[in-house]
Amino acid sequence: MQTVISGRHTSLREGEKRVIEEKLQRYEKKVSGLTKTEVVLNVENDRHDIEIILHVAKCNPLIVHASAQGNLVALDLGIQKLDNLVSKHNGKLHDHHK
Repeated sequence: MQTVISGRHTSLREGEKRVIEEKLQRYEKKVSGLTKTEVVLNVENDRHDIEIILHVAKCNPLIVHASAQGNLVALDLGIQKLDNLVSKHNGKLHDHHK
């Protein structure tokens, strides 16, 4: 799986990139057909926005947005939303084949 981490109006430290990669690693097993993961961090005033995009083969991308006061807090909120979206996505795949 290819992982792209970028920042708008901010620079990311290596430690932050490593934490993001570690947290996204588990989705390789959870999502079948995962080809690419994109994470975009945006800082405006005191608000840190994160956008996480999972590109899945033969499906629309799974996209979540989250905002918080810090990068890692926004990441944790985004991961929670992504967990819900992935379980919903996997449920649709399994229900479809019944």
